[in-house]
Amino acid sequence: MTYKIVPGSKKTRKFVHLLLHLVALAFGGLGLYAALKSHRDVKLADMYSPRSWFGMGTFSLYILRVTHGAISRQKTGAILFFFFGSTIHKPEISASSPESPHKNPAMS
Repeated sequence: MTYKIVPGSKKTRKFVHLLLHLVALAFGGLGLYAALKSHRDVKLADMYSPRSWFGMGTFSLYILRVTHGAISRQKTGAILFFFFGSTIHKPEISASSPESPHKNPAMS
């Protein structure tokens, strides 16, 4: 989407694309840190629900996708990068959507 929205040369669009991926990784890492820290503060297991496993798996796939895209510069690499991106887009949305309030065992 960056390549269609951002005006400028191809090099500029590639830089903006890379920058957005780095920002996404930073926010994902910060969110992961905050979730694990808050669970430890209330003495709650880190990975106790299917949603937490789903989110961790999705974030791991995203890290693999970005790493693969950064390493591969060939045409087949670009095709796989696009395929992985379109494949994990729905799990990314699902993992980031708010879940219904759950009963926290540490608070009862």
